[in-house]
Amino acid sequence: MEAREFKIDINQQEPVQLSQEEQRLKAIKKILVGNQIERLENRFRGLSRRVESTNGHLVATVDDLNNELQKLKTEMQQRGNNSQPIGEELQKGMQELLNARKDFNLVDPAICNQLEERINTLEEDLKASNPLHAESKAQINAMSEDIKIFKDKLQATQEKLSRLDREARPEDKAKVDARLSSLEAKIKSLNPKRLEQKLTQRQDAFEDGVQDLVERLAGRVNERFDFASNSRKKLADNQEHLAQKQVELKQEQAELGKQQNQLQSRVNSIQDILENDIINFLQNNPGGSGISDSQVKQLASDMERKIYENNIRLEAKMDALFDMTQRQLAAKQAPQEDPKLQAIKGTLKQLSQLLDE
Repeated sequence: MEAREFKIDINQQEPVQLSQEEQRLKAIKKILVGNQIERLENRFRGLSRRVESTNGHLVATVDDLNNELQKLKTEMQQRGNNSQPIGEELQKGMQELLNARKDFNLVDPAICNQLEERINTLEEDLKASNPLHAESKAQINAMSEDIKIFKDKLQATQEKLSRLDREARPEDKAKVDARLSSLEAKIKSLNPKRLEQKLTQRQDAFEDGVQDLVERLAGRVNERFDFASNSRKKLADNQEHLAQKQVELKQEQAELGKQQNQLQSRVNSIQDILENDIINFLQNNPGGSGISDSQVKQLASDMERKIYENNIRLEAKMDALFDMTQRQLAAKQAPQEDPKLQAIKGTLKQLSQLLDE
């Protein structure tokens, strides 16, 4: 009898993805079935070890019996009596014993019965053929006792096996046999090289996917960085252009101030001429030119009104230029952030988080 040797991997992972509860139930089932199968294996191994030890004892007994028979044969030949030699039947029995010992088939009860009958026949033949001395008889009796003990052990082992078969229910035996068959088929169907190849393929696919993702992310990051660099360059150019415009506006403002001063000086000079020279001339010559005092006053009022209007226009232009300069300076000091730059910053932050993960 040989115990069925196989290994059950309870922690073996199934290729199909199951929920956590189903995996837990499946693991519990595997543990229960594995424990039951392990107990059965331990029982079979224990019985197998007992049978093997009993076989070894029986083989040793047969060897001792063979040695004693050879010794008896030698003694009989030395005495030279007229008893008949060991016949063909005795030699045939010894050959069967040796073959049984070599084949290690001493567990079968039929073979044990045949061995016992053969040994009894040999004992009777030896007793009938030649009176043995006391030592040989004692050895033969000891051998007979050993054979009897072996027979009792073998009978007890058979009774234990029969009791186990009776205790086991048919449905349990059927389930265990079906489970053992399925496990053996699954173990035979498993191919380590194939599993290793599948794992290698999955690992290569995963590495390729990760590499592709990293390359795409790097490309997007580079594009965002290029766009940000171009935006910063454009912003610097705009700021430089704005500073240049501001300088030009300051220069224009200074020129306008100069022109205003010149105009004011001209107005003042014209007013002085009107007040001092022309009006005095008209007053001193009232009838020479035909211009009355009312006309002179009207002309002076018109000139003052035009000069006032020109001053108002110049002040309005100066105020407008000053306001525009102030707005440009404020825009330069606190520039509004571009929405594209905000999107770039958000994207860079997300990419940084992904790379950290």
